[in-house]
Amino acid sequence: MLLFPSGGLTMNRFTYVFGLRIDQVCLLVLVLAFLAVAIIGCTPGSIIPLNAKLQNADTAFDKAETTEVRDDNPKEMEKNRQKQQELYDEAIAFYFEVIERDTEGKYTQRAHYQVAKIYKRQYKWDKAIEHYQAIVALDPTGYYAKEAKAGTANIRKNREVIKTKRAEYQNYKAIYDSSPTDETFKMAAEALYEVARACESLENYTEAIRNYERLVEEFPEYSKAAQAQFQVGNVYFYTLFDYLGGWPAFAAVTEKFPDSYEASQVGTLLKQTADT
Repeated sequence: MLLFPSGGLTMNRFTYVFGLRIDQVCLLVLVLAFLAVAIIGCTPGSIIPLNAKLQNADTAFDKAETTEVRDDNPKEMEKNRQKQQELYDEAIAFYFEVIERDTEGKYTQRAHYQVAKIYKRQYKWDKAIEHYQAIVALDPTGYYAKEAKAGTANIRKNREVIKTKRAEYQNYKAIYDSSPTDETFKMAAEALYEVARACESLENYTEAIRNYERLVEEFPEYSKAAQAQFQVGNVYFYTLFDYLGGWPAFAAVTEKFPDSYEASQVGTLLKQTADT
């Protein structure tokens, strides 16, 4: 029969009791954590501070904004467009988390504002307005509310302009094609020019470029045709930062409208670029 010193028995008993208490504490922590999840919906993701969530959203948004979509290879362009869309979706997901957790706080308005901006990029005007209206409902006199009201007014105004002027263009163009007159020529061209400008104001740059180019093609003698061609270059160059698309558009001004004021502007631009 083996005998152990009494000190060894005491130590074993202490170790057992201490370990048991540690296990009880761990169990208590787990129970409290479970209750937190069940009662207040606290999840690992919600532990992340709201300002960090907002920063993650802004990072994804900025990456989407700076993604180069244009490519000579159609397949690569489609990949770039898909990548950009995924980044916008990621940003929206983060912004929605902020909105859900901070329903009336200081971060919510900015999140709504950024979501509206993304929906505008995607030409989802009604959804953009919904988020603008949510901002106004939270704080009718705040900074973001003023921006939201202006954004809503801009969308509604320019959508109405596009609808009205596009109908005018189609009507007068049909009349001009069947029975040409100076008046119907001017009315059709002016209506198409207003459609292009409204699209640009809505930041629908693809449609703006398409309508400016249509104006130049269909109404090259119109007084604003050179301006329309020049604006195509401006949109590519200074808004989309697409220099591959911008240079040919500017070059077309000097080729098609060599005696125009816009052609002299292109010459100045080319000289400034060469000097730098």
